[in-house]
Amino acid sequence: MILKAVVLLLIPVSLAVEQESSYPLWQPLLGLLETCQSKNYQLQEKLSEVQSQLFEVNLKKKDLQAEIAQQAAQITRLQDQTSELGKLKDLFREEIAKLREVVKSGSGTEPNEAEKNATIAESGELAKNEATNTTHFNSTQVGIHSRRFYEVLCRNFVVGDRSEGYSLKRLDGCSGDTSHFNLIQGTKFSTFDRNQDGNPDHNWSRDYGNGFWFNAG
Repeated sequence: MILKAVVLLLIPVSLAVEQESSYPLWQPLLGLLETCQSKNYQLQEKLSEVQSQLFEVNLKKKDLQAEIAQQAAQITRLQDQTSELGKLKDLFREEIAKLREVVKSGSGTEPNEAEKNATIAESGELAKNEATNTTHFNSTQVGIHSRRFYEVLCRNFVVGDRSEGYSLKRLDGCSGDTSHFNLIQGTKFSTFDRNQDGNPDHNWSRDYGNGFWFNAG
């Protein structure tokens, strides 16, 4: 009787061991691997998206840097032009003061080389005509200003002498468009001693004390 009991007990134990050994242990590991692969794919997609955004940001950065460089260069050019205009304005003021002194003294002193390279302020006697001869024999820089808010700076400005009616002989090297002024070769200027701009009621050169005046049309 004891032997039978032992045999009966061994049978269910061996069945349990056999069932446990046949369970596929790799299935949970396979599921975990698939989950990891899915997460990795999602991360790769996000990484690709971030890299694309970074590339676009870098392109915009380069465009902005190029635009900033252009603006900086333009600012530098404007500063240089402003500086040149300031120097020209000071030169005009100094030379006008000198020529007024010549006119007041009546000494008839010949203008020096500095005066011959400046814009001429006319006088009653035009300082023995040397004032206008300044631009007749020497190319002179001139600033043109209009009540219409046009401003042009020309580096070569030549005007004939009294015998030529103070007519424009040369105008070039201009920084702006001179077509607004209707200023062409042969245009005659009004001065202290001649009113030739078509306005008989005013001699603007005499009224303002300096400059060549003309009718811009």
